[in-house]
Amino acid sequence: MRKAAVCLTAAAAVLAALAASSCASVESGEDASAGSAERGGSAAHVARNVEGDVMDLTSGNAAFAFDLYDELRTRSGNLFFSPQSISTALAMTYVGARGRTEEEMASALRLPSLGAAESTAGRSSPEYRSRLARSFGSLSELQASDTSSGGYVLAEANALWGQEGYPFLDPFLELNRDGFRAGLSRLDFAGDTEGARNTINTWVEEKTHGKIEDLIRPGDLDPLVRIVLTNAIYFKGRWSEQFDPDATRDAAFHREPGNAEMDVEVPMMSRKGEYAFARIEGAGLTIAELPYEGGRASMLVLLPDEGVPGGLKALEERLSPEALDAWVSTLAKREILVTLPRFSMTWGTANIIPELEALGMIALFSGGADLSGIDGTQDLYVSRVLHKAFVDVNEEGTEAAAATAVIGRLKAVMPLQFRVDRPFLFLIRDTDSGAILFMGRVTDPTA
Repeated sequence: MRKAAVCLTAAAAVLAALAASSCASVESGEDASAGSAERGGSAAHVARNVEGDVMDLTSGNAAFAFDLYDELRTRSGNLFFSPQSISTALAMTYVGARGRTEEEMASALRLPSLGAAESTAGRSSPEYRSRLARSFGSLSELQASDTSSGGYVLAEANALWGQEGYPFLDPFLELNRDGFRAGLSRLDFAGDTEGARNTINTWVEEKTHGKIEDLIRPGDLDPLVRIVLTNAIYFKGRWSEQFDPDATRDAAFHREPGNAEMDVEVPMMSRKGEYAFARIEGAGLTIAELPYEGGRASMLVLLPDEGVPGGLKALEERLSPEALDAWVSTLAKREILVTLPRFSMTWGTANIIPELEALGMIALFSGGADLSGIDGTQDLYVSRVLHKAFVDVNEEGTEAAAATAVIGRLKAVMPLQFRVDRPFLFLIRDTDSGAILFMGRVTDPTA
């Protein structure tokens, strides 16, 4: 059975999913035991719990990936993002959420119950938060790979960046350190906002091997920021059977099938070989699976059939974890000629709060946010969820990277504004009698 974990998801036209049984590794400055909180049980029982939790988490993450894709696809142009990066950074935030904020996040992120029903406190219990954090860490550990063992690299790193002198609760820091392998570094957002931005961006650039630059843009941080939670993910894999660069030829790519005026010339890679392949007649699409060296990761390419009404848009509307599982189950090895465009793109930096709000995550981004599990107060809310992703597909293989930053800011009481910067009426009146003494309008103060 194929796992539904999708560590890097692209536009359905080219990359419907990078699905593999194992596809990430953790870089961490903190060591932690994945099963440390399962005290009192046997090692075998702990192992079964961890394995079951990871499977549940994988399933939930896949559902979140497709939910988020369904919202992001309304943006114009190319699309590429990492649902694993986004869900991890938000889960790091979730363990500090309480009340309605916590409930909305759990629902939108499709977080698994992990046996929470066994506890009267359910998902609100410290035990659940600990188990969830450990599940994310265990998933990364179980998926660990490098060039020496798997033929590809996928590395993931998490970090917390907190305002100097600002008090954070120990349980929140411990959950992130021991579960997500995210240590806390202190920065001065209040006094050196630009320096803090450069420090975080340098970390992201380093963890993504230089592929994600300037995740946090000028203006994304301000002196009221108190915490930034970051995830960075990097993938590089060689095709198990590489394309011959000498066989690459420029050819037409039909941006709007049937409208030749919209055609563009692109380098097309070609290779004949044995690939898992399927024609899904009822869905009007064809699928091919291109494996990476080592066999633990692959690219699935979903192509709408020519002449199918709606084309890519219709395919996107049908896309779901269940549909993908059904389509993938029909794959069979056949000798085919694969012709794939060579391409490279960077998506973002994008603030994806509107899409997360559409999934029901509302309170987190408002004055009603309850992040009291972070600092013991209800003074924080999330002002931005920034995401940026890069992908390069060529004859050798695929290189991809992404990063997410969740920015926690103090709730500022903003004064009501009355900015008279357009034509207006005015009256001068006697306040005792209410008599209007003068009345007029201004359309040009300089006249």
